[in-house]
Amino acid sequence: MRVPTIHGLIRRRLLVNFRVDAEVMGRFLPPVFRPKLHRGHAIAGICLIRLEQIRPGWLPRFCGISSENAAHRIAVLWDDPSGEEREGVFIPRRDTSSWLNHLAGGRLFPGEHHLADFTVIDDGSRISMSIRARDQRMALQLRAHESDALPESSCFRSLAESSAFFQGGSVGYSVTRQRGRLDGIRLETDLWQVRPLAVERVESSFFADESVFRRAASRLTTPSSCATSATGGMRSPLWPDSAAHSRPELKQPSPMNPKVDAYLKKAKKWQEEIAALRTILLDAQLTEELKWGKPCYTLQGTNVVIILPLKEYCALLFCKGALLKDPKGILFRPTENTQAARQLRLSSLNEIAKMTPTLKAYVREAMEVEEAGLEVPYKKNSEHKVPEELQKKLDQNAALNKAFAALTPGRQRGYFLYISGAKQSNTRESRVEKCIPQILEGKGLND
Repeated sequence: MRVPTIHGLIRRRLLVNFRVDAEVMGRFLPPVFRPKLHRGHAIAGICLIRLEQIRPGWLPRFCGISSENAAHRIAVLWDDPSGEEREGVFIPRRDTSSWLNHLAGGRLFPGEHHLADFTVIDDGSRISMSIRARDQRMALQLRAHESDALPESSCFRSLAESSAFFQGGSVGYSVTRQRGRLDGIRLETDLWQVRPLAVERVESSFFADESVFRRAASRLTTPSSCATSATGGMRSPLWPDSAAHSRPELKQPSPMNPKVDAYLKKAKKWQEEIAALRTILLDAQLTEELKWGKPCYTLQGTNVVIILPLKEYCALLFCKGALLKDPKGILFRPTENTQAARQLRLSSLNEIAKMTPTLKAYVREAMEVEEAGLEVPYKKNSEHKVPEELQKKLDQNAALNKAFAALTPGRQRGYFLYISGAKQSNTRESRVEKCIPQILEGKGLND
């Protein structure tokens, strides 16, 4: 085993831990290691860490890199060549947002890293994190907030006890492609500071993977521990580390769609708000798609809700919002002619955090509406007033008039609503001109 030296800054470090069946973990570990036990249990966890200015010790700070990283780890003991017992962590998997870490891991930097997409929202008191590995072998969801104390179900009696347990394990050895070789790193900090974190949700597909843990996954992750640990960086940390939750939820979130990943990275406004709403909708197990250039969430192929970033707010557009009870009176009709859809408008990340229980309730109701097969009672086309600008073009162009008459009532209604939705006549005229080629081809507005 080898332990290179690197320097850098820990900007944020979270440690989320699980209580593990000692026998199961003992079979999983390489022969050189044995589980470090606490009250009869092994402790496995996930270290979620943002690193900055990371570089070999001989390089200046400006040459360092920054990255988001995740390490699945197990607290272990081993005997050195002299027979003295040592402690640290064994790391079966590392993931990173950095291409450099991925390519140079195990060469310039210790530890071979899998490349992953990270979505992180951290406002200083709450954090939401979604990770999806490019090799599709690891997905992680975390949502948590600062707390004043460990949960009652923690296997640690105090914060000091948990701090002592984790502070002793400053050396970590991670798996490499080369059989029999482990990459090692020792964490030395100027400040060790501990605060608890209340975890609302944590899911790791790696720990739940029975092919990795030889059908012992349920014994591994179901009885979760409540260890809490935190480290300061090599300078003062912006976020103290912590961990864990009494019992992680077993319901898996829906997978993230790569097209939405790309959309989110390019978003110039409302990026954090979109990511937070995305987490809520994926947690509801809706299917994520990209439609009309926007993240759209479906149930059995039917659109349920769309994330709609606009100039003054970011909205959830419920496709059958007219059927929701809306006890809080927070749904708005986008235009006076809109029949089915309703907007729930949000203006900040803090507002989303405060309203998360309400948002979840509205999403659940929208799913129940769809599952029940309910339909919005649309007005008949004869009840709609044909926009004057459209009627003028139909009167002037016989071919257009014939093509429009041949459209289905639903397609006609779509054009009525789209054109009349503009407040100014010149805008309505522009929309008519835009729609003419579609109408002549016998297509609807969104075909």
